[in-house]
Amino acid sequence: MKVIFCSRRNDCYLILTVLLSILIRFMFFVIFLRAGFSDDFSLHHYPDSVTYAIPADSILNQGKFLNQQQQPEIFRTPGYPLFLAFCKLISAKNWIWAAIILQLLLNTVSVVVLYEIIWALSRNSKASFFGSLIAAFNLHDVYFCFFILSDSIAQSILIIAVFFLIRFFQKQQTVYLLLAAALLSTGTFIRPAGLYLPLLLAFLIFFYYVQQKMSVKALAIAILFLSIGFIPEFLWQLRNEQAAGYSGFSAIQEENLYSYHAAGIFAEKNGTSFYQEQENLKNDPKVQELTRTMSLQEAQRKIAFEVISENLPTYLYLNLKGAGYILFYPGLFDIAQIYPSFRNYIANMKSEFLSDFSQAEQIRNFLSNPFSILTLLNGFLLVTILVFTFWGIQRSFSSGIPLQINLMLLCFMIYFLLIHAGPNGFGTYPRFRLSISMLQTIYVGLFFAKMNKKDGKTEAIAV
Repeated sequence: MKVIFCSRRNDCYLILTVLLSILIRFMFFVIFLRAGFSDDFSLHHYPDSVTYAIPADSILNQGKFLNQQQQPEIFRTPGYPLFLAFCKLISAKNWIWAAIILQLLLNTVSVVVLYEIIWALSRNSKASFFGSLIAAFNLHDVYFCFFILSDSIAQSILIIAVFFLIRFFQKQQTVYLLLAAALLSTGTFIRPAGLYLPLLLAFLIFFYYVQQKMSVKALAIAILFLSIGFIPEFLWQLRNEQAAGYSGFSAIQEENLYSYHAAGIFAEKNGTSFYQEQENLKNDPKVQELTRTMSLQEAQRKIAFEVISENLPTYLYLNLKGAGYILFYPGLFDIAQIYPSFRNYIANMKSEFLSDFSQAEQIRNFLSNPFSILTLLNGFLLVTILVFTFWGIQRSFSSGIPLQINLMLLCFMIYFLLIHAGPNGFGTYPRFRLSISMLQTIYVGLFFAKMNKKDGKTEAIAV
């Protein structure tokens, strides 16, 4: 056992973080209401919202998971619709407000968990406060709590799973690993993007034990982690196969590959609009021909893989470009979409990006709109956060944090950045940012930990 000396914990910072988080979300709530926000806007502003609400009604009324056509739902997974069904049970008429309040509460809990993560890694109260303060003031993340979308809850579950994984590596208690696996599995049912993450983490856990000359335990723990992380998903795939003849976990995967990734490749090659290529693919006779011998999802997957394999350099370029959009494009000021004039500005900005105007004309048109100052400020803030993130990553490897924890955090960050970085519509990039925004904030906190080495009195801790 080794004894180290670190900063004594100052819970005043934690209390202040909680109070500020609650105050900011309350002020946000009031401002949104005064600006005309309504439950109807929450349900219909994003097209995806209704596709979650309909299966929730089906669960409550029929005890089945059905879509609008009363067919087995295979695009949406049951996690978020079950949450909405719960909200409908506790507040039938005001279920949307119930969902918003619960999402805001979970987001506040996430900020507290983020504080605990930074403290566990740095033992620095000021760094924990500064890092969690950025999350508390992240209006972009708070904004999505006000809509019937799965992103906010998935983000909360993800950060809590990260906390339990850190506790596992620090204390080597299997119960923390099991809790993390259960949360990751739950998060996948809410948002399928994390489907393959347990596999990567299982390899990391396996090699962690192998390094300690515990090969048998390494295999047993990795298998246990995978079982919790994958068996529920496998059972859901069996349900999809039996109910609808679809062999995957969520048909949204094939839809994304075909309608977004393939469309993005065609738009880049042909110099046409992304949305125009989406319309072309909807009417592609090749799909109709293939569906005579296979399911629609199989046809979409087949065509998408052919397009990607034939245009691999273009696809890699678009993924790199997409990663850049996730890091820089999403607006911290998406909150202003409550105002129609700002929504018109965003629509015009998308048109500018997709138009045939020269780059100089695009810049001139962009700067001519008063709202562009918010976009420029947003870009400055995101660049600043990204710089702090890179510094935090570098300093995390030189500050004594165990290698397996550093690799685990990077695994989360890189995985979600790659999963979401494909060719997508501009409207989806802001939502994709939620999967990495709090992970970035961890590194920002670690950066501040290096800047604030002296943090009051110290105490001895055994590790």
